[in-house]
Amino acid sequence: MDFDIGQLLLKEELVNEEDLKKFLKLSKERNERLDKVLLKEGHVSEEALLKFFGKILSIPFLPNLPLDKTEDSVLKSIPLKILKNYKMIPVERNQDILTIAVSDPFNLPSTGELAEVTGYKIKLALAGEKEILANLDRLYRPDSDSAEDVMKEMKEDFSFARDEKAEDLLDLANKAPVIKLVNLMIFQAVEKRASDIHIEPLPGKLRIRYRVDGVLYDALTPPKAYHAAIVSRIKVMASLNIAERRLPQDGRFDIKSADKEVDIRVSVIPVAGGERVVLRLLDRENLFDLGELGLDEQMYETVNDLIHLSNGIILVTGPTGSGKTTTLYAALSRINSPDKNIVTVEDPIEYQLPGVAQIQVKPEINLTFANGLRSILRHDPDIIMVGEMRDLDTVDIAIRAALTGHLVFSTIHTNDTAGAITRLIDMGVEPYLITSSVRAIIAQRLIRKICSHCRTEYKLEQKEEILQFEKLGIKKEELPQKLFKGKGCSYCHDGYLGRIAIFEILLIQEEIEKMIIERKTSRAVRTAAKKLGMRTLRSDGIKKVYEGITTLSEVLSETQEIME
Repeated sequence: MDFDIGQLLLKEELVNEEDLKKFLKLSKERNERLDKVLLKEGHVSEEALLKFFGKILSIPFLPNLPLDKTEDSVLKSIPLKILKNYKMIPVERNQDILTIAVSDPFNLPSTGELAEVTGYKIKLALAGEKEILANLDRLYRPDSDSAEDVMKEMKEDFSFARDEKAEDLLDLANKAPVIKLVNLMIFQAVEKRASDIHIEPLPGKLRIRYRVDGVLYDALTPPKAYHAAIVSRIKVMASLNIAERRLPQDGRFDIKSADKEVDIRVSVIPVAGGERVVLRLLDRENLFDLGELGLDEQMYETVNDLIHLSNGIILVTGPTGSGKTTTLYAALSRINSPDKNIVTVEDPIEYQLPGVAQIQVKPEINLTFANGLRSILRHDPDIIMVGEMRDLDTVDIAIRAALTGHLVFSTIHTNDTAGAITRLIDMGVEPYLITSSVRAIIAQRLIRKICSHCRTEYKLEQKEEILQFEKLGIKKEELPQKLFKGKGCSYCHDGYLGRIAIFEILLIQEEIEKMIIERKTSRAVRTAAKKLGMRTLRSDGIKKVYEGITTLSEVLSETQEIME
């Protein structure tokens, strides 16, 4: 950059003098650009930074990419590898001028080089990195066949194995149309950002559903006759026994879709009508930074301070699928450095963290959380992550580790922060050990975000919605003047696109310690914590409603089991 970005950021009031000194120091220590440091530390949003660069470079910022104008000939003019590498995407051609959206205007080939590759004059625009990469996956399909085309080909090209012998099933699984259909199903799921694929035999039909942003949606309905072929193909890919149809089986395989590496976990169980298959999709590149989870400035500072403690236990709690592991990975990524020895024991290992020793639990050979944790303590760790506090043995070892100078991260299944304390006591942990080792408990839920492509503003006029706010203790004069919702478009499902976390952070302060020692109820602890300034899950959710990030109905549905 041939200009002083720090001074320009000061002028635009994106940083103050004190912050600028701190971030410039970090920039020098990490040998990383100042804007990248600001983004990673969560000090500014990507949108604010792109608007800032757009202003100083006179490049337009595109909050929504108009990709319906992108021609196939234009897409073919630049290799996908180059687009992925430089985080850019062709948007629109106007005669001999090609508009290319980029997420980093300082890390690009020259416009002259791009013009030479594409054959067009180049005009730059700015867009978010995640939106660019997601749309690259959507535009560059590996196979143009539709599901209907593939199923038609299946009908025409093979006859079904009736006796279900292993050799017949294997032959069936390797038929070209079956391979195409399974590949198409997986690619569609990746494209739609699905976390799971469900393949379910029903009376008279086969149902395939994708879980997107926590909600299951119907995707494909091939005829029931294809069931054995599809299941067998998946078993072949996951190295499972295709002849075994009576027992549950688990396996995994990797795929590469539009340069995105995806780890797929396979679970097969026998049910009435055949075998049911669930595929869990884990995008290896989808690790979040701490600043991207949904923490506001105050909560972000609190969590950042907690993860830099030298010892103690930090617990993350919530039901299955609430993003606990993602939060722990984001925390570990933030504090991962050459001077730290970080060791984890997990079940399963969902993402590979560079420089971190990760142990996979294997109960069949007695490698449990407790036994893994015992071994970890002999490897001189600074930071330990235990996938889950499942039993008293694991908790006891974790507490001993915390009391002997280690920082321990773990998860526990409870509805809220105060409930985690009750759960530990019920497991047999002495209250004095909790107060001397646990530093904080973080509860979280995932809520769907309003789609940025079709988000519309509306006035709060419906009586039912007003009544919902009033039931939450919000006075009439405090009701928001305007709210937001998604109309629904080609980018989203029902007006929602993506998810964000809501949080509740219980710090184990002196007053809370006394209540734990006295074995007070979780309700009493929760009430005291709120008086001390703890923002509840629901309060954090309502704050995001006011900010136009989500809707009230979404927050209420994810926090309905919590007593405020």
